Amino acid sequence: MKPRYIFLFAILALLLSACAVTITFVVDPDQTVSANTNPNAPVDSATLAAGQRIFYEVNIATSGQALYLEADANLSMKVYNANSSEFASSSSPSFFASGFTAASLDVVDLAPQQSPVERVACRGSCVIRDNNVSTVFVSLQNKNVSSVAYNFYAFTEDYDDVNEFANDSQAGAVLFGVSVSNESGAIESLGDVDYFEVEISGTLNFDHSSAVNIVADVIDGSSGQVLTTLNAGNSYAVLAGDLIRVYANDNRAGSSSASFYSLNF
Repeated sequence: MKPRYIFLFAILALLLSACAVTITFVVDPDQTVSANTNPNAPVDSATLAAGQRIFYEVNIATSGQALYLEADANLSMKVYNANSSEFASSSSPSFFASGFTAASLDVVDLAPQQSPVERVACRGSCVIRDNNVSTVFVSLQNKNVSSVAYNFYAFTEDYDDVNEFANDSQAGAVLFGVSVSNESGAIESLGDVDYFEVEISGTLNFDHSSAVNIVADVIDGSSGQVLTTLNAGNSYAVLAGDLIRVYANDNRAGSSSASFYSLNF
C-alpha cells in the first residue's frame, strides 16, 4: 500500500503547486492617448453602449505634481500600473479607492474656510495620482442601462493643496495658530499624509467632507506620543508645539473638493 500513498501525496503536491501559480493580466488597449496640461481639453470623446468597455493606454511626458484621469460621466473607471497591476478605481466624483472596490457616495460640502486649497470637483469618475510614471492603463465601462457619451481627460498639473509635497513629513509641518487660526488641506492621492504644528494652546476643531474618511492624530510635540485621533466634528485641547497628522484611514482619496478638511481654533 505504501506506493499508493506516495502517489497520492505526489498528486496533492502537484495540485497545491498549481494553485500557487500567479496569473498575470495583460491589458490590451483599444486606444493610445497622451496626457496634456489642459484640464479642459479631453484626450478622447466617445459613446459607450450599455455594458461596453474601452481600454486606454495613457502616456505621460508632461510636468506637474499630479496626473489626473477623469471622465465627465459616472462610468466604472479602473486604473492599472504599467505592469498591469491594479492601482485604483472610481465610479463617481465622490472618491477613488485603492484596488477595484470603489462605490458612489454623496459629497457633503463644508462651509467656506480660510484655506490654501482651491477646491475643485471632478466632473465624473476620476483617479488622481503622483505624476511619477510614464504610462498607465485606464478602463472605462458603462454599467448603465443606456448608452453614455463622455469626454476622457488625462492631464498633469500641481495638486490643489498648495502645501504638497512640503508637509508630507513631520519636518515640513505647516505652522499655524498665530498668524492664521485656520488651516486646511486635501487628501488628493492615496496614502497622502499631511503634518501641521500648532503655535498656540487652545481648543482645536477638526472637520472634513464625508466622501473620504479623514482623521487627524494629535501628537505630543515632545514625546511623539499620539494623544488622540480626531474624527469629523471632533475638538481637542492642544498645547503649543503639538503636531497634527492628517490622513485617510480607508484607503481612499479624492479631488480637493471631495477630500477637503479643515483645522481651526
